[in-house]
Amino acid sequence: MQYLLTSGCGISQREFKHYPIWVHFPTLTHKLKHLSMGGPAVGNEFIGRVCKKHILENLDNELVVIIQWTSIGKLDMFVEDPEVLKQIKTFNLRNFIVDMKANVVENRGFWASSHSDDNIIKELYIQSKVYDHIRDLEQILDIQNLCELHNIPYYFFYGYPFDFEFINNTEELAHLRNNIKWDKFLIHTPIYDLYKESDHYQYRIFEDPRFMSPMPSFHIDFYIKYIVPILDTHFTTINFDIGRLKEYCVEITNKIYHEYKNVH
Repeated sequence: MQYLLTSGCGISQREFKHYPIWVHFPTLTHKLKHLSMGGPAVGNEFIGRVCKKHILENLDNELVVIIQWTSIGKLDMFVEDPEVLKQIKTFNLRNFIVDMKANVVENRGFWASSHSDDNIIKELYIQSKVYDHIRDLEQILDIQNLCELHNIPYYFFYGYPFDFEFINNTEELAHLRNNIKWDKFLIHTPIYDLYKESDHYQYRIFEDPRFMSPMPSFHIDFYIKYIVPILDTHFTTINFDIGRLKEYCVEITNKIYHEYKNVH
C-alpha cells in the first residue's frame, strides 16, 4: 500500500468535523493509506516536527508528502506539566492540546496557542519576528532536505501569506532563504487568498469560529484543481464520481450559509 502524508493548520485539519475539507477526500478518489496530520490552530513548528516523525517512521513505505504551511509566528509549546495543562483549559481560545498524531488530547502534547493573546503565558513570551522566521523556515528546510535525502516526492502550499519583503531583507534569514526550494510551493497564492478571491467567499461566516476554514464548495474545487493531479501522478485512481462529491459540497455550503443567516 502506498502512503500519503498530509499536514497543515485548520485548513488541513484531519479532525475538522463541521463539514468536508480537502484532507477528507484522498481515500475516496485514490487507493492509498492516508496519514492525515493536520491539527487545529497549529503552527509551522508543529507541522514540521510531526511530519518529520511520520516520514522517519515510514521510510520503508512508498510515501508522498503534501504540506500546507501556515502563517509564520504561531507559537507551538510542548506542555507536560499537569498544572499548566489545567490552566490552558481555562482560556477562552486555544484551550486544547494536540499530540504528535494530530489528536486533541487531555494529557501532554503541543499547546497550539496560535496568535491568541488572552492568557498570561502568551503575554510573558518574548516574541521576536526574526526568531519566529528562523524557527519556521528551519522546519520547511528540514522537510525539504529529509524528503530529498530519501527520494520522497513532496509538495508545498502556503496556507496564509509569508512576509517575503522581511524574508528577503533580513540578514539572519539568508542561509534559510537561499536554500529553501521555493518552487516546491506549487502555487504562490496562499490557499486562504485563493478562497478570498473566489465566488465561494461570499458564503463565509466570520461570526462563528466553527466555520473559520474555507467552505466545502471551495475545498472540493481546490482539491480537484491542485491535489488530484498530484495524486494521479503517484497513486491508482478509484472509480469514484467526484462530480457528485462536488455537488454534495456545494449543497452543504448553501445549507450551512442559509441556515446560519436565517437563525442570526
